Amino acid sequence: MSDLAMTALGATDLHVSRLGFGCSTIASLTTRHSAAEVRATLLAAVDAGVNFFDTADVYGQGDSERLLGSLFAGRRERVVIATKAGTLLAHSQQAIRFAKPLLQPLLRRWSAGHERSARARRA
Repeated sequence: MSDLAMTALGATDLHVSRLGFGCSTIASLTTRHSAAEVRATLLAAVDAGVNFFDTADVYGQGDSERLLGSLFAGRRERVVIATKAGTLLAHSQQAIRFAKPLLQPLLRRWSAGHERSARARRA
């Protein structure tokens, strides 16, 4: 592990590396990488001190989330995975109803059992 600078993640008790890893291309429909390349790259990032990984349900139609969940299943205490889903809605109840079916498959893809919380936020 390196001496990479860390910072608090918003108002949470999570601390993340100031340098994060954007995962849009690890499972992109337009860019193909072998599973071995993806695994080696992600593990090298962790070894370099990166613990914050950014993904979304649309990255590779969920493949990015699946890859992260699989690779970090035994290492969830070492990483923070952020994802994005959905659209801007006016009312919080609508957001909850909209987000729930999006988040349930996400949790299955991660299959790590370390769900922290899902919060709707205003853009």
